Amino acid sequence: MDRVFHDLLGKTMEVYVDNMVVKSVKADQHVADLEGVPARFRRHDMRLNPKKCFFGVGGGKFLEFMITQRYRDQS
Repeated sequence: MDRVFHDLLGKTMEVYVDNMVVKSVKADQHVADLEGVPARFRRHDMRLNPKKCFFGVGGGKFLEFMITQRYRDQS
């Protein structure tokens, strides 16, 4: 996973073994942050388990940690 997503880790993606989350600072940027991720899966013959995939959520549990949406004043 580190080799496949090396340029995204710590920026727009966090990965631990076979668990991953794509994160974005702004909601309207999230689709752009997701672009290219499916192509990498196909290129490396990786598959996702549809029962474990969630898209467009503002928060949830990731490796027993609660991930939440945080708003920052951009003024």
